[in-house]
Amino acid sequence: MAIFRTRAWAGGITRAAGAIGLATAAVSSPAAALPAPASTPTQLYVATWGKDSWPGTRERPFATPARAQQAVRARAPRMTSDLVVNLRGGTYRLKAPLRLSEAAGDSGRGGHRVIYRAHGYGTPRQERVTISGGRRISGWRPDQRLRGFWRADVGGLETRQLYVGDRRATRLTREGAAFRAR
Repeated sequence: MAIFRTRAWAGGITRAAGAIGLATAAVSSPAAALPAPASTPTQLYVATWGKDSWPGTRERPFATPARAQQAVRARAPRMTSDLVVNLRGGTYRLKAPLRLSEAAGDSGRGGHRVIYRAHGYGTPRQERVTISGGRRISGWRPDQRLRGFWRADVGGLETRQLYVGDRRATRLTREGAAFRAR
């Protein structure tokens, strides 16, 4: 299980302002020293209560990050601003890895970026988002040979992390110091 969090996003300067001419004399304007506003990013939304058949708006969000990725890829060739995918609070359980590809447009195009972030990122109302590829393991039973240890059959599942409840637990492996083969 992993908690997904992105880095802070800040709008950039898209063009430099110049001096404006008044009548026949060139006069520098105080407004000219300010950067032109960056184009407003396009917003997409994902929520655990959404539906992938919806348009990905704030009121009708997608249900999965994978559907948001499809929408990003469809928009990438004609991007005119950054695109922000806002993930509403909750746990998104992936059925397959979410593979991001620069070539497919997942990073943006034409100088514009794609940003995946928790809804409210950088504010006191930032929502907690978890994207998990984890699988629930059942059938735990006490190990017959190792007192105080539990085991479960997982078939061919390859794991890197084990969580019990919301806490990361230590996995016992053959290479582990606590394992004594008999």
